[in-house]
Amino acid sequence: FEHVGPPTEAAVGKAGQGAFRTMVLSGNVCPATSLPALCRAWCAPSCAVVRIEMQVCGLEGELGAFMTEEVCGALAGTLRYLDLGINELSGGIPAWFGRMSRLTKLYLHGNQLSGSIPAELGQLSALTVLGLDKNQLSGSIPAEFGQLSALTLLYLHQNQLSGSIPTELGQLSALK
Repeated sequence: FEHVGPPTEAAVGKAGQGAFRTMVLSGNVCPATSLPALCRAWCAPSCAVVRIEMQVCGLEGELGAFMTEEVCGALAGTLRYLDLGINELSGGIPAWFGRMSRLTKLYLHGNQLSGSIPAELGQLSALTVLGLDKNQLSGSIPAEFGQLSALTLLYLHQNQLSGSIPTELGQLSALK
């Protein structure tokens, strides 16, 4: 089952039955009241979501309160594409994002994320695109990013990063 459009009760119900593979909600306002039900559905043992697109959905609040450790753990074995860009998500990027080992594309750009970039993101060995640009991230680029051998695109611009670019990034032959 694939769903494109605003979250509906039927769509949330299908997700809870494990029928979801792709959820494209981008450009639709996602009421805060529907998010807990969606997250519970993603945690259902029978659920196997591979793609979540929620760009420009008006999501607000702390990223870690929405994408909790439980939710990320439940999605870890199947999720390959996560786009939460251009919302109003705040707080830090939780270290548990590094457990979603099948992710190939992670977009968190255009939010209000702050704090340092967790080194645990360097464990996402399948990652080809990482978009963390246009936030308020600070500190240095983790040297662990040198382990992202599949990475082709890395977007970090328009943040408050400091320090040198880790020499480990020079070893990423696929990086453009």
